[in-house]
Amino acid sequence: MANPYLLGVDVGGTQTRVAIARRPRGSMRRTVFSSPARSDPKLLIDGIVEAAHDLIARTNGEIVAGVVACAGTVDTATGVIVESPNLPMVREFAMADALKEHLDIPIEIENDATAAAHAVHQMGAGRGTKEMIYLTISTGIGGGIVSGGKLLRGIAGAAGEFGHMTISMNTGIQCPCGLSSGCFEAMASGTAVARMARMRIEAGNDSVLAEKAAAGGSESITARDVFDAAEQDDALARAVVDEAGYALGVGLANIVNIFNPELIVLGGGLARGQDEYVQHGISVARERAFKLQNRTVRFEVTELGDDNGLRGALLLARELASRTRRAARRSG
Repeated sequence: MANPYLLGVDVGGTQTRVAIARRPRGSMRRTVFSSPARSDPKLLIDGIVEAAHDLIARTNGEIVAGVVACAGTVDTATGVIVESPNLPMVREFAMADALKEHLDIPIEIENDATAAAHAVHQMGAGRGTKEMIYLTISTGIGGGIVSGGKLLRGIAGAAGEFGHMTISMNTGIQCPCGLSSGCFEAMASGTAVARMARMRIEAGNDSVLAEKAAAGGSESITARDVFDAAEQDDALARAVVDEAGYALGVGLANIVNIFNPELIVLGGGLARGQDEYVQHGISVARERAFKLQNRTVRFEVTELGDDNGLRGALLLARELASRTRRAARRSG
């Protein structure tokens, strides 16, 4: 086959990134569109299919396999997204079947953080490690696990849901997952930062953010607004960032104590853009972790930027294409 291309898709709560590449580590042709988070999942499928067709039309090749990395709990055996707190429209959605119908290629679905962990381990800071954790901190919190040099997926392919471990009891703060209060994600993510600031402003606390709330309502306040205000030494914003950083540290300490990794790589918008928040979290983690695990773990921020999920999807698509070729040779 002349000019085979791989398809990688990274579906996040805010944006969906689509890329094709001849090699996972090579140059990518890519595009991005807004994730229709609360709409018919058909809109998401149509967006991915249109993007894939548009990208491959600019080449003289064809797509031979694709992997979609999606936020949420994914049944990797069936290609069904069981639940996704930040993408509620894809709950119990057979995404692999829907894309196969339109693209007529082998398609697999993977959790986005697991795919990103694969990229970090193969191409980034985790190269050469045997025991590594990847933690992504953005709208939500997710993770991927490498143990014995291989992805650890669990019996159903759903391991690494760090964002929904309970780190605080009886907070009354409901997590978007709907299952409990006090989830790691509900205490330390970008969504949590924005929510904590809004609650304090609505309670009448003074802040430079109050002007924005007065003009556009408290829901207009974003995590970025809070971090910007903290840099201006706004007391309310600094208190929120400090609280979220402490919660990050509690979650990291749990991961260190349970998995005893040699490396934890942090990714996502909050990890890459908010050094004070990240360093506070690491300091708290080192204070709370057991001595032996603390001595042997390193923390790093990914250098792959927003491409972790896409690169991981492309790496997994290459593996899928190889398995498909082997199966065809055996059957032929």
